[in-house]
Amino acid sequence: MFTGTAGEITGTHSYWATYPTLLAATNYTSTSIKVTLPTTQTYTGTTIPNYMAAYAVSGDPNNIQLKFRNLCCIVKIPVLTSKSGAAAKLKNIEIISNQDIAGTATLTMLSDNTPSLNFSGGSSRKITLDCGNTNVSSLKTFFIMLPAGTQKISMKFYDATGKFMKKTISGAGSSGVSLARNNIYELGTVNFNATEVDPEF
Repeated sequence: MFTGTAGEITGTHSYWATYPTLLAATNYTSTSIKVTLPTTQTYTGTTIPNYMAAYAVSGDPNNIQLKFRNLCCIVKIPVLTSKSGAAAKLKNIEIISNQDIAGTATLTMLSDNTPSLNFSGGSSRKITLDCGNTNVSSLKTFFIMLPAGTQKISMKFYDATGKFMKKTISGAGSSGVSLARNNIYELGTVNFNATEVDPEF
């Protein structure tokens, strides 16, 4: 549960709210705001992360009904390995897209109060999930938030030694996989076996 105070307001105004505060909302207008979707997300165990926003127009500051909507979808990734030691520790997962998926975006609400994100300067096509060197010799599940859209996605799974393995999320068409806001997409279990060396690690 969370609350906020709008202050002394009279007349009809537009109201925005975002959660969590790391979205760093700025540049409020009557129809849009700027938000920042982090390029790095952090593994928090079994907790499913979420980015939300709400918008309302009201002439009564004592009666503002803000209904929060999810901004993204969730990709659920079970990971398991037969390795041991440092090779069994998942350091991070990188998501690489052919579309902008993080950074600065303009958030608007469509006529049905559905949020829409339009990325601009300062955006990124890569998201990193910091997995904290989690041991995946027993099955662990990781969650990554991605904005909606049709995109080609590849993934890199890094172990604690700096080696990685690649995986591609395949879509039904040549343009990639279609991801819809407010959905959870579960991948099949990833058999983690990092053998490639990344010079940038």
